[in-house]
Amino acid sequence: MSSTIRARYPVHKWTSFACTVFPPMLCFSGLPLIFHDEIDRVSGGAPDLGLAGVGSSWTAAA
Repeated sequence: MSSTIRARYPVHKWTSFACTVFPPMLCFSGLPLIFHDEIDRVSGGAPDLGLAGVGSSWTAAA
């Protein structure tokens, strides 16, 4: 019984590490993509990106 627990402990440790670390990292890295309009509004406007006269996702809809 003790050898079974010792064998499963490293698997449990690393799978719990993956379940704990990676989902929050994915969530926080995706937040700017979801809330880019709010971030632009708070920071003072959209950044000046792209070519003049060419629409993009950063330009306001007419």
